[in-house]
Amino acid sequence: MNNITRKRYSLNKFGFEEYTEHEVKNFSNGRTFFAKNEQDIVDYVKEYVHKKPYSRILIGKIGKDLANRIYADTEVDLTNYNVAITSEFENSHANEQKERNRGQVPITPEIVAKLPELISEYDNVSNKGYNKQQQKVLKFEKNINGRKIAIEYVSKGRKTIDLQTMYGWENEKEKNSHQASYANAHDRTSETNLDMSSSTGSISENGEKTTKTIKDVYSIS
Repeated sequence: MNNITRKRYSLNKFGFEEYTEHEVKNFSNGRTFFAKNEQDIVDYVKEYVHKKPYSRILIGKIGKDLANRIYADTEVDLTNYNVAITSEFENSHANEQKERNRGQVPITPEIVAKLPELISEYDNVSNKGYNKQQQKVLKFEKNINGRKIAIEYVSKGRKTIDLQTMYGWENEKEKNSHQASYANAHDRTSETNLDMSSSTGSISENGEKTTKTIKDVYSIS
């Protein structure tokens, strides 16, 4: 996970721009990790989410081509934005029994690990305006393995998009119900500041009538 590509504009496994050696060295306080594959994301979610101190795992930077596509769809410029998951990821939909009982999809670390694909290869993206903290929200959507997956991000101004929450549903009725509930009760975003000077680290279905949808919320900093 520490062996990053040295070429400045090469793309990593997830389709994002890779970090240069110089950029990696700029992260110097031991709270930043770098994902090289989905297992790194799974491990981070299991080991660091909801734990202190604050940390994050970086997945890559949004390159020019992807940024141009996003801008054409939303008029929001994400060029060179870092894609990250932090220890403050809400992760409030991980309880299997609770989510199944209300017809929703339990969000496992393995599902969270699919989020890079939702951004780099999205089917649709929309500009959802601002939340109560005046942070811009974008919603990405993609069909993966017969499931419609949506992710949302919130902007805080530090050129990083941080995962805020993720949830899934079995059908349109459940989706609409959850979206209404989320709009009324989930405006929480991270207030923790972490500048670009933290150190390197590593950690090590298809139904015809039912469509599973997974939704993430990211914080765009």
